[in-house]
Amino acid sequence: MKLRPRMSSAVSLRSRFLGAASLSLVALIALAVTACGGDDEKTTSADTSATSTKAPNVTDTVSIEGSSTIQPYTIVLIDEFAKVYPDVKINPPSGKGSGAGITAFINKQVDIAQSSRKIKDDEKSQATAAGLDPFETHILDDALAITVHPDNTVAQLTLEQVAKIFAGEIKDWSEVGGSGGAITIYTRNEESGSFAYMNEDVIQKVLGKDKAYSPDINKQANAPGGLTAVAGDPSGVF
Repeated sequence: MKLRPRMSSAVSLRSRFLGAASLSLVALIALAVTACGGDDEKTTSADTSATSTKAPNVTDTVSIEGSSTIQPYTIVLIDEFAKVYPDVKINPPSGKGSGAGITAFINKQVDIAQSSRKIKDDEKSQATAAGLDPFETHILDDALAITVHPDNTVAQLTLEQVAKIFAGEIKDWSEVGGSGGAITIYTRNEESGSFAYMNEDVIQKVLGKDKAYSPDINKQANAPGGLTAVAGDPSGVF
């Protein structure tokens, strides 16, 4: 069963960040392994495809955790980096979420936190208190898509309709031109940058700062979980 991604033309782009400790994934790891390899070692640029020389004498271990939506890009960067530094072990992220990645960074459990939101002021303070010097670099933009079951007859949603659905102000598909039936809302959990983005940049920007998610949302640990839930629920939206 295929899902249909639905995205209103009014939905704005969301900035994704490789947060808490980065220049970019490749550049940061290059700095880390250069420290082990000595002054004669050269760091690679982000365009690793242009570099064919390997650096077999450089060894280190780097751990990453954070956003599940950035994870596919991270895996590509890790693969490219390995072509230049094959002896560096990189522990890839499991995609626990932006908040989980930043928390792991603050607790010194990982070297890099990848996040689909900016690091918060209180998180910066916690990192500084832990003896870290966090900074972030914007690496890419992507769009937040709204997904419904393939049998849903609604062809398009405006940004205001999306905000009202997730805030619980629109409760039935008939209110947005559908065939009727109570709407079941699926979201990511609080660890996700997507969860924060929908609340702050969609619900609150459109409906007002006093608005928030509906109390009846069904939180999912990751994006695949949300897609699976909607695939089995004709009334669902994620």
